[in-house]
Amino acid sequence: MDGIHFTYRYTALEDEVEREGEAYAALEDGKLYLVAFEAPSLYYFDKDVKKFHEVVRTLEIRD
Repeated sequence: MDGIHFTYRYTALEDEVEREGEAYAALEDGKLYLVAFEAPSLYYFDKDVKKFHEVVRTLEIRD
C-alpha cells in the first residue's frame, strides 16, 4: 500500500544519547499503520537497520 517513509534523529535529555530512527506509515480505511525502528546512532542503528528493512518487506495487513 502507498504510504510515507521518514527518518529522524534526536537526543534524549535524560541520558544525552543521540538516537536515529526510521519509520514507515500508511492510512488504510481510516486506520493509521506505523512501524518504526530507532537505536543509538553510534554503532547500533547502522548495525541493525538492515534487519528492520527485511522485516518491513514482509509485513501484511490482515483483517
